[in-house]
Amino acid sequence: MNTCTQGWFHHISEPEQFYSSGRNGREKYKQVARILKYLRDELHGADPVLAKPTNNMIDHLVFNCPAPLFNKGDWQTIIHHVLEFLLEASDNVSQRTRYFTRQDGVSPLFPNNDLFDEHDVFCFCRALLNYLEQEL
Repeated sequence: MNTCTQGWFHHISEPEQFYSSGRNGREKYKQVARILKYLRDELHGADPVLAKPTNNMIDHLVFNCPAPLFNKGDWQTIIHHVLEFLLEASDNVSQRTRYFTRQDGVSPLFPNNDLFDEHDVFCFCRALLNYLEQEL
């Protein structure tokens, strides 16, 4: 979200929930998003037909994960917990409106199901978890 205050341009790039975690929380959020983007590109080689999220979509999806997930062990464990959370949230119809918003915390992430929707999130997370299990 970009805001303009008294002629000064201010760019907000991290979600508010990670500010309370301090610099370490913001760095973990950014690192998880970077890892998922890298894994998405790796998965594309193994499954080129699967719908994959854009960089911005990954940022929004990571934003929708509760901050405590980012404090659960090593990076491999954190990524696994984040993917499992997104998989469960995208599969549970009653939870969708609760979790999937843009980084502003208000606007729905999937307002019209045009290009990438909850079902695509579910399929992507399931495919990525399967891919990671095969690779490890």
